[in-house]
Amino acid sequence: MLSWILAIVTAFVALAVVLRDKPQQYNLPPGPQGLSFFGLIGSMLPTDRPWIAFTQWAKSYGDIISFHIMGRRIILISSAEAINELFNKNSLNFVNKPPRIMASLCDFTETLPFMDNGPQFRKCRKQFHHELNSAAIAKHTAVIESEVQSLLQNIARQPSKFEDDLYFAIGKTLLRLTLGYNVSDKNDRLLTYAESVSTNAAIAMMPGVFLVDRMPFLRHMPSWLPGGGFKKVAAQWRQELYELVDKTFKSLEQQKGLDDAQEHLMASMLRSGDFDDDPDAQRNIKFSAVTIYAAGILTIQSFLLSFCLAMTHFPLVQREAQAEIDSIVGRKRLPTLADKENLPYVQCLMKELMRWNPVVPLLSRKPSEDFKYGQYDIPSSATIIANAWAITRDPELFPDPDKFEPKRFMPCDSGGKKHEIPDPTFWTFGFGRRVCPGQDLAESFTFVAVVQLLATFDIRPVMDEEGRPKLPKIIYTTEAASRPMSFDCDIRLRPDANGFFTA
Repeated sequence: MLSWILAIVTAFVALAVVLRDKPQQYNLPPGPQGLSFFGLIGSMLPTDRPWIAFTQWAKSYGDIISFHIMGRRIILISSAEAINELFNKNSLNFVNKPPRIMASLCDFTETLPFMDNGPQFRKCRKQFHHELNSAAIAKHTAVIESEVQSLLQNIARQPSKFEDDLYFAIGKTLLRLTLGYNVSDKNDRLLTYAESVSTNAAIAMMPGVFLVDRMPFLRHMPSWLPGGGFKKVAAQWRQELYELVDKTFKSLEQQKGLDDAQEHLMASMLRSGDFDDDPDAQRNIKFSAVTIYAAGILTIQSFLLSFCLAMTHFPLVQREAQAEIDSIVGRKRLPTLADKENLPYVQCLMKELMRWNPVVPLLSRKPSEDFKYGQYDIPSSATIIANAWAITRDPELFPDPDKFEPKRFMPCDSGGKKHEIPDPTFWTFGFGRRVCPGQDLAESFTFVAVVQLLATFDIRPVMDEEGRPKLPKIIYTTEAASRPMSFDCDIRLRPDANGFFTA
């Protein structure tokens, strides 16, 4: 009986939205139509890494595609030019994100990635810019380099656990930088909660994972009814979020007023005069801290796992990067962030990793007002999805896009001809007024990790029983922060690398 009621209500909702966005009102872009009232449902809609299928759709329908899912209008954009026009040049109209009912039930909307434009959003953005700008991050370079060296030691002791070690090192570093909190081991409660909240938020951010995001009226149904299980999940995730928030606040409170407290990103907020007497200020600092490490854990991990995966497949690239490091830095010390400008090939490798498999393949926005782009209308009721993956595979922007080639980002080719290649950081860290405020932190940590891993280890595929290399499959997860599926590789110390661990 309940299933029939849901079907009838869904049909009316879909019909209402379809009529609201009917072609005679809007000149919508072309795209797959699906069923008349329900649009794309079931197998019509790709669910496994949908950005790959969306890229194929763009070849059939064009760079701007329109379709609807049970009445929800989707505008899919696969053009760098269109994304720049909408999200950068008209950023005020495209600053909001589509409603995420599941995220709101979990109170993730209290964190910056889920906030809509408004006084609180702008205040948090300003706060983050103050704490995470390049000058502020530069003060913490020693912490980043120290934590990466601990990562190297852990990998050297047990190379097969490199994925766990990467995850631990990232979380440990972010907690230390953000709170001055020293993680003792992998079972640390604060670290465990941070990892859990990060994973939960990444799932909640993906469109369509939960039925309630497609049919918002379901949020009012009791949790004990069939189909209401999402409410139990939301309650659990909300509890974990507030456990993390409370533990964060206790850590900050313990350090307040201590002369020997470690300097960290939240320190200036702690020293502000309004922290004690302003509940909103207390809430801001707690959720700001949570946002930094919860948002950073999965994204940085994805990038570094992509690096390890790429090195198993492209040994010539690895050797060229190592040759540059050995030539410029030598073998008597580890490279540092200060060496970055003298290592152009390693910088190009970083950019090619961003292009090869974008950490965030799909980014979504919600226009505040109806918008006209070229001949097409973009309704304010639509969800806009930017397909960053499609841009990375555009042969006009990146010749031979399926080839892993860091040299494409060199200023000039071997003949002296200037390269006209867009910088992939343009889409890696978001667009317009939602550019990731943690960009400088992420770039600093990932550069130090990559350059020191290259200096210290050879990363190779494992061998099969007959002594032949067994290349890991290049398969990524279907998440907001997509990362490689778990894989094996053979990580060995390079000659003379043992000297890096003696201090």
